Amino acid sequence: MLHWTTLLHGGKVVSPASLRLMTTPTVLANGDTIGYGYGLQLAELGSHEQIFHTGGANGFVSALAHYPKNGLTVVVLANSVKANPATITKALARTALGIRVRDLPLTPDNIARYAGTYTYKSGAKTRVLKVYEESGKLHAQVTGGPAFRLRSQGSNVFIPSGNDDNQIIFTPSADRAAGLTIREGRWEVTEAKRQE
Repeated sequence: MLHWTTLLHGGKVVSPASLRLMTTPTVLANGDTIGYGYGLQLAELGSHEQIFHTGGANGFVSALAHYPKNGLTVVVLANSVKANPATITKALARTALGIRVRDLPLTPDNIARYAGTYTYKSGAKTRVLKVYEESGKLHAQVTGGPAFRLRSQGSNVFIPSGNDDNQIIFTPSADRAAGLTIREGRWEVTEAKRQE
């Protein structure tokens, strides 16, 4: 699979035009952009461009992630459907690329700045995200969903526990955040406003 990836991205399997289509995000009819080219998923790991896909059949699962600007390809193959090769692939890539999720301490003033209720659109629905303090840590919960902790990365950026690929970026204001941005991968960005 490593050899295949080298050949594919080296122009030995498909034409350069076809490879561009495979590694370019798709723009939907409604104008939204999704991180999927012609047969490949496109995302970021930290700030590193990631081209990947998973696969499986009866008793076999796999994941392959390629980081073209870093010259890194990670492949995980397993013969148990209980394995999670995508998670293992990301963990290995984070180690190789030196990416670590921080959990910086927050002062009570920091927590008070971010705590609040934020609303955003998800399709036709309005969602509510409650950000609150619990045991000296910042937590969040979308109405009807499970609560999760927000780990501070500095500069108003937080990574939710349980999903290291997403970011919540608060919009600074004088004494409290005016809103936030939810980043789910490279192209899925949702703006939320503080509810008064």
